[in-house]
Amino acid sequence: MGSKIWQACGGKSLTFYAFLSDQSRKSKMARYLFDDLWYNSTPQQRLSVSSVEGYNVFQGISLSVDDRQKVLNLHLKDEYLSPYLKTNMNLFHLLMMDEQADIKFFKLENGWLFEFDGIPAGPKPFGQQKYDTR
Repeated sequence: MGSKIWQACGGKSLTFYAFLSDQSRKSKMARYLFDDLWYNSTPQQRLSVSSVEGYNVFQGISLSVDDRQKVLNLHLKDEYLSPYLKTNMNLFHLLMMDEQADIKFFKLENGWLFEFDGIPAGPKPFGQQKYDTR
């Protein structure tokens, strides 16, 4: 599904971020997932960065294609209106995300940061008036 969206957008992609606070109801799942991915990761997957988008980073992982679905299973879209999720994505991006996006997962002092690269900017307009009016 994501590849169709990718082609419909003409191949334009952006980098998006999502910060999940420790107070979020998804935080415990994110912590368990990060710990599992960190201990099962290879040294090549571990990132040595100190700051991403103004956040101080303790540890980071670049996820393999097999592990990306685990992050998508967190269903960050459920937290879209929550004050504990800060993101530069809109709901369209959160709903249409798939494992073709390059995902990086960072551990912060007070939460978790997800970096999604390769997500289309938006769908290509279609229909007579450039949008389907159904």
